[in-house]
Amino acid sequence: MTLSYKTLLTLSCVSFSLCAMEPQTSLTTHSTTFTQPQSNQKNYYALNDIYKKASFTLQSYNPTDRESIKNIFEIIAAVEALQKKGINDTEFGAFAYKQPSNHSFFFENTIPHHNSTYTSVFFERITRHNNHIKKNNFTLPTLEEFIRYKKNKSNEAAITTAAHFNIFINLKNIDPNNTVIVDLPHNIKDGIEEIEKLINDIKAIQDTSPETITAIATILYRPKL
Repeated sequence: MTLSYKTLLTLSCVSFSLCAMEPQTSLTTHSTTFTQPQSNQKNYYALNDIYKKASFTLQSYNPTDRESIKNIFEIIAAVEALQKKGINDTEFGAFAYKQPSNHSFFFENTIPHHNSTYTSVFFERITRHNNHIKKNNFTLPTLEEFIRYKKNKSNEAAITTAAHFNIFINLKNIDPNNTVIVDLPHNIKDGIEEIEKLINDIKAIQDTSPETITAIATILYRPKL
């Protein structure tokens, strides 16, 4: 059967229209399915960055080491900034909890312990610290002020020890400019105490057995996942 020119033209137009519609349908589907992940990806990248920082810090954490303390101050500030941007308190620990914990460079049989489960509990302590500071309107010390506070305590202990040897040190006579025990702003006293608690608690987290930390993290995060 021979089709007329008009019939062929109509069929060609229908075919072309269907072909032209396919990419549009595909593109629309693509766009629809990709919109939601973009929002999640924004949180993912932010959480992944802070997770890597926390994991690295715990790997070599030493509460008497300046670099470790510096990292803790930076993590506190980064978590606080993300909290202000709307990332929920539990998202930090939950993100860490979901990461693989069995890596060749994680030595769970040695103290201090370190893996993603420990990092999840670490984040719980950080977020609670931040909320406690905010609730009580405490002023945190700067890193330099906290380091100076630790140096003051060390010098005070040294002076007390010297007295046991009958070496009595009168700082008013030998240090009139207060360079050995430096005065710090009074309004940071509470903040200093909270930072010191946090630093010691992180060490206690590290020294806790993997079984106990896993139980704590599971109680905290599995019901929320």
